[in-house]
Amino acid sequence: MVEEIKVDNKEKILVQKTKVNRRWKDSVFTDLFSDKKYLLKLYQSLFPEDTTSTEEDLSDISLRNVLLQGSYNDLGFRVKDKMIILVEAQSTWSLNILIRMLFYLSYTYREYLKHTEQIMYVSKKVNLPTPKMYVIYTGKYTDIPRYLSLKDDFFNDKNCLIDLKVEVLSEKNSTGINAEYILFCKILDDMIGRYGLNIRAVKETIRICERENILKEYLEQKGEEVSRMLEDLFDQETIDEEYRKALRREAREEGREEGREEGREEGREEGREEGRKEGGNIVIKRYLNACKKNNVSLEEQISILVRDFEFSEEEARDIVTELNKK
Repeated sequence: MVEEIKVDNKEKILVQKTKVNRRWKDSVFTDLFSDKKYLLKLYQSLFPEDTTSTEEDLSDISLRNVLLQGSYNDLGFRVKDKMIILVEAQSTWSLNILIRMLFYLSYTYREYLKHTEQIMYVSKKVNLPTPKMYVIYTGKYTDIPRYLSLKDDFFNDKNCLIDLKVEVLSEKNSTGINAEYILFCKILDDMIGRYGLNIRAVKETIRICERENILKEYLEQKGEEVSRMLEDLFDQETIDEEYRKALRREAREEGREEGREEGREEGREEGREEGRKEGGNIVIKRYLNACKKNNVSLEEQISILVRDFEFSEEEARDIVTELNKK
């Protein structure tokens, strides 16, 4: 649903009303593995030596009620009380996934202690399931490591006593339903490149995957739902892109106007530059205020400033932090 939101009591901006990280939480990945039948297949592809675990042994423990700077983890599940498995699906490559998974694991353990009624502030040692963490990478970058290490990748200190390791699953080292999901994503990317962000790309993806036996059972059962899900995401992408274009146009126009005003007093060139900065600041403030009202995460706000307003990540983070204090 599109609703109008008043910004700075001056104008109305059309924005899409969405929940935090809706694009991830309504994704094919999350929907697929919310079904225990497919979750068991995922587990079996990761641990083929375990031939006795059943669907009843798996518990979904994804973080759905704990807000982590505006985002939730993609998938977390527990195998009885012996193992906790966290899985993130990534289409872009970033070592920062290690930091996010560190926080996800911390919150997951906290929830586990509450669930099992264990107390960490007493002398008795608590019992914790063994953690296993994975990234399923679906992007185009090929030179990626098999394992990520917090100690090796972030700390230039061989004597560092803290570490966290994540296994990266890509097209070249995945099997079973992992490999099928990665192939689904790559086919979808190809179809979007050919047909654009529209329903035809989705229909062609489903048709090809069913023909090639890629997530075939899932797509035969939920093909229409998947189509609607992806079409909604495409609609959101279109809305977002038009919104960003409008913001950039407004920034340029207000910048020129402010530049003319300042130019009369301080010189034409200097005035235009100051006007552009001031105009841009006004628009950025309005945009971030709209983001706050619609629960857009801080990280996503920072990404938008870097991508669309050409700030460095450090500058964007300072701006977002300052404006969100108010």
